[in-house]
Amino acid sequence: MKRVYNEKISPRANESLTRREHTVQTQKRVIVLVCVLVIFAVILIGNSIITFAGSRAEQPVHKYYASVQLQKGDSLWSLADQYAASDRTSRAQFIDEVCELNGISEDNTLHSGEYLVVSYYSPEIR
Repeated sequence: MKRVYNEKISPRANESLTRREHTVQTQKRVIVLVCVLVIFAVILIGNSIITFAGSRAEQPVHKYYASVQLQKGDSLWSLADQYAASDRTSRAQFIDEVCELNGISEDNTLHSGEYLVVSYYSPEIR
């Protein structure tokens, strides 16, 4: 945008005004550039933090099997409450797996003192 000179002031004053306008425009561009860079840096750092936090939370988890002696009042559902990892399997899936591992059905009567093989998850290597 070309500046229209003010005829009422001297040419030297007009040059000074033109330089001042140029300086203000340059300052505005620098401010916009700095703001864009700050926003970009915040997004980049935020994504890095989220990625880092997500990778730290994902520890390897290993599946193990244990022989469990049934106590009075135990049921497949109470075993599922105790051993099923809610983030890995549902209670129903856990019960299906216990039935398959032990060759029983959900309708079987469980007796205290019996042993059942159950699966569980642990981050520790055993």
